[in-house]
Amino acid sequence: MARSTTASRKTTRRNTTNTQARATRSAATGWRAQVEQIVTAGKQAAEFVQRRGGTVVEQAQRRSTALSAQARNAAEEKLEAVAVKVVGAWDQVEQVASERVGRTLNRLGVPSQKDIDKLTRSVAKLSAQIDKLSTPAPRAARAPSASRTKASTAKASTTGRASTAKARAATAAAS
Repeated sequence: MARSTTASRKTTRRNTTNTQARATRSAATGWRAQVEQIVTAGKQAAEFVQRRGGTVVEQAQRRSTALSAQARNAAEEKLEAVAVKVVGAWDQVEQVASERVGRTLNRLGVPSQKDIDKLTRSVAKLSAQIDKLSTPAPRAARAPSASRTKASTAKASTTGRASTAKARAATAAAS
């Protein structure tokens, strides 16, 4: 019996080994099939990308360009808003500084631009009045009277020239 036990053990071992070998072979076949499926799927994906890849890249470029334009527009809008705020703040600073400098100059007795403009208008009015007064009025043409002599005519013309010269000198001095 010892022999039959040993033989049966050998047979059992052989059967177990055969079963394990078959299981290993079927597992290897299963893995091989899975690997083949994965490779086939990869090939199909590569073919798809090759066929449609150009359009996908173009779509991505278009999207990128559109997003870039949107981002640029948004940045420009923000920049304009900030620029408006900065200009407004700068105008306020200028106004405050101008007012303070104006008050300081006024305390020192320096005339303001308004004072200078007012004086300029007054001088212009006065100059116009002086010019009006210094310009001789047009005389009506009269026939010489018999009572007038040559001497009286000469004296009158000399007096008129002197008053005109005085008026011109006064105008020059005023300017």
